[in-house]
Amino acid sequence: MLVAYGPAGQPVIAGETSLEELQRWSQERALYCPNCRGIVHVRGGPDKRTQLHFAH
Repeated sequence: MLVAYGPAGQPVIAGETSLEELQRWSQERALYCPNCRGIVHVRGGPDKRTQLHFAH
């Protein structure tokens, strides 16, 4: 998925937020699925040659 909820409950779009900030929030377990509200983590990115996205 490309959208998750961040620490303030605001929508976070994977490609529009800095990778460093997304990684920090991911480590802090502060990103949530917009469907089930479960915790999601950042996956992919330029180093892995895949689109940056969120996954359970």
